[in-house]
Amino acid sequence: MEGLKFWRPRSVEEAVELMFREKSAPLAGGTDLVIEIKKRYCSPENVVDLSAITELAQVERSEKNLEIGALVTFSSLASSPAVKEFCPVLAEAALSVGSPQIRNRGTVGGNIMSGSPAADIVPPLVALDAYAVLVSSAGERKLKLTELLGGPGKPVLKRGEFLKKVCFPFPKKGCRWAFVKLGRRNALAISRISMVLMADTTETGEITAASLALGAVAPHPVRVPAVENLLVGMSEASNFETVAALLGTVACELLGQRP
Repeated sequence: MEGLKFWRPRSVEEAVELMFREKSAPLAGGTDLVIEIKKRYCSPENVVDLSAITELAQVERSEKNLEIGALVTFSSLASSPAVKEFCPVLAEAALSVGSPQIRNRGTVGGNIMSGSPAADIVPPLVALDAYAVLVSSAGERKLKLTELLGGPGKPVLKRGEFLKKVCFPFPKKGCRWAFVKLGRRNALAISRISMVLMADTTETGEITAASLALGAVAPHPVRVPAVENLLVGMSEASNFETVAALLGTVACELLGQRP
């Protein structure tokens, strides 16, 4: 860590300037980056601490979207009235992360940009069709979250670019959802597999649209269109054995491809 420089900008504009320097790394909650530096998994020359930029720590509603700043912590996400009202599946996923200490410190942006296949908050965002707003000296650009996520630990970024916020459209009123996470223990567990299912239904319970994402089975969380299509037209009275069988087959195929 000799020669490491630490910067704490007060605005996005200042952070953009600092991030354009060679070997700069953004610091959000620090639950991943600090460990990686200590273990020499990465060797930045400049650490740009974003924690003083208050606009990055907000959950905001626009006319059509919910916008979550990169510095929003898991605890803040889980307790946000807007998140609990419009997409409780995201709040539930946030509560599954680590310990209270990690949830109070770790951030949405850090969980996304660490690039872990087992990141808990990413499958719900993938299911929600979220997109990332990235910022650099070239300005802002939007990128589908599934396009941003490359291989493990390798988000697709340009020089000096960092995550500003993640956005997604409001789910339809009455959308049903489920979040499942399996680990080796009941608490403080890294996902062995996680799944998020969101379904739009009619008044009679028939599924008209489905969004299903799997985590920890591929280089990054992925949607499963084949299962989504199979679910359309089914209802609570349907036999879901065919869905379970197809989902198991897809998960096994993905696990076979994982590095």
